[in-house]
Amino acid sequence: MVPEGNDDVDIIRGVGGVEYVYTKSLDSITLEESTLENFQVEIGGMDYGMQIDGILGFNFLKLVGAVIDAKAMEVKTDSY
Repeated sequence: MVPEGNDDVDIIRGVGGVEYVYTKSLDSITLEESTLENFQVEIGGMDYGMQIDGILGFNFLKLVGAVIDAKAMEVKTDSY
């Protein structure tokens, strides 16, 4: 994805500092059997010194009913 002129630009702050992101609306996003339609995501440079494909925020995890099993290193949804 690339930024377009009509994308909203925002600043996010976290432990790693400040980052500029732009907002895109996805037609849908799926985790296991759970699909959300017209879901907004924020896209940025994400240079954390390691390979990261993306970060799932709490708003997404809550909406799909995610259950995180840290011991097994798995994420499941209400649909399992």
